[in-house]
Amino acid sequence: MRKKILSAGQTRSVIGTFLVGSSLVAGASVVASRDTWFTVILGFLFSIPMMAVQTGILNLYPGRSYYGNILRVYGRIGGRIVLVLLLFYSLHLGGLVLREFSEFIRIVNMTGTPLSAVGACIVGVTAFVVGKRMFVVARVSKFVFPLIAGSISLTALLAIKDMDFTNIQPMLQSSVPDLARGGLVLFSLPFGELTACAPVFRDLDAREKIFPVFLRGGIGGFLLLLVANLRNMLVLGYSSQIFPFASYQTVSVIMYGEFFTRIEVLIGINLLLAGFIKVCVLTFSAASACAELFGMEDYVPFVVPCSMMIFTISIALHANTDEMYGWLDYTIIYSLPFQVFIPVLTLLLGLLQKRGSKRKRTPRPRDRRHSGQPGRAAPQP
Repeated sequence: MRKKILSAGQTRSVIGTFLVGSSLVAGASVVASRDTWFTVILGFLFSIPMMAVQTGILNLYPGRSYYGNILRVYGRIGGRIVLVLLLFYSLHLGGLVLREFSEFIRIVNMTGTPLSAVGACIVGVTAFVVGKRMFVVARVSKFVFPLIAGSISLTALLAIKDMDFTNIQPMLQSSVPDLARGGLVLFSLPFGELTACAPVFRDLDAREKIFPVFLRGGIGGFLLLLVANLRNMLVLGYSSQIFPFASYQTVSVIMYGEFFTRIEVLIGINLLLAGFIKVCVLTFSAASACAELFGMEDYVPFVVPCSMMIFTISIALHANTDEMYGWLDYTIIYSLPFQVFIPVLTLLLGLLQKRGSKRKRTPRPRDRRHSGQPGRAAPQP
C-alpha cells in the first residue's frame, strides 16, 4: 500500500488533541491549590526540552523512524529491550486512558452499564480506525481539534457570570516545592506523554521540520488546558479538587434561563472524541513498536492484538475509581524513565555513535611525497 503523507496541520492537530485527550476530563493537578494554573505553565515549559530530544532521535538517521532509530542506537539485543519497555509504556498508558473514559461514561450517563461493555465499544472503533492507517486518525484529529477548541472557548465565555476571581487570589502564594511538584505532575501527565506521539512523525511530509510542528501542536494543546483549568478554578474554586471530572461539572453549572441548559452533554461528546484520538495514537505507537520488534514494515497486523491488550489492562488495572486516581501519586516516579531517561540516553548514545562513524570514514592525512600532491621535490641521490 502506498504510504500516505501527513501534512503539518494534520500532525499538529494530532499532537494537540492527544494532549487534551484525558486531561480535560480529569482536570489538572491540585498540588498547588489556587496556583494550579501556574503548574500547567510549568509542566509545558518542562516539556519543551523533551520535544527537542524527541526531534533529535527522529533525525538521527534518514527515514524518521523513531523505533527504528532506537533499535539502531542500542543494537540488536539492547534495542529490543528498550523497545519492549516503550511498548509496555504505550500499552499501560492506553489502558489508563481507556479506563478513565470508560469510568467517565459509566458514572456520568450510563451507571448501569458494565465497564467492560463501554471499553469494548471504544476499543472496537479504535482498532478499526487505526487499521485504516494513521492518516485517517490525522484527518479525524483535524476535524475534532477545532471543535474542542471552540467548545472550551464558548464554555469559558458562558461561564463568566458564574466565575469568582477570588478563587485564584492571592496568586503565586504556594511554596516553591508545591509549585515544582505540581509542575512535574503536569509534565508527567500529560505533557511528557508526547513520547508516545514521536512515531507519528515518520509519516510527516519530509519537507517539514519536526520541531516546529511538535512545538506548535504542543502549544495548541497547552493553551486549551490552561483555559480549561482557569475556567474550572474560577467557577468551582476549591470544589474542583473534590469532583473526579471537574471540567464536566463546571460546564453543568452553566445555565441561561430554562432554554439554554444541559450543554455539558455536547461538551462530553467532544471530550470523548479527544479521548478516542488519544487511544488511537497509543494503539498506533504500540503496534509500531511490535512491528519493529519482529522486523516487519507494516504495523497493521499488530493493531488488533495491541487493542485487546489495552482493553485487558484497562479492566484489570484498578479495582475502582478511587484506586485509579490514587495512581496519580506515583505517576512522577513511574513516568520519568520512559519520558526523560530513555529518550535522553538514546539521543546521547546516537550522537556519539554518529560522531564515531564520521571519524572512521574520514581518511588520515598522508605524507605529501606519497599523496601525488604538488610540493617540494624529493632530494636526488
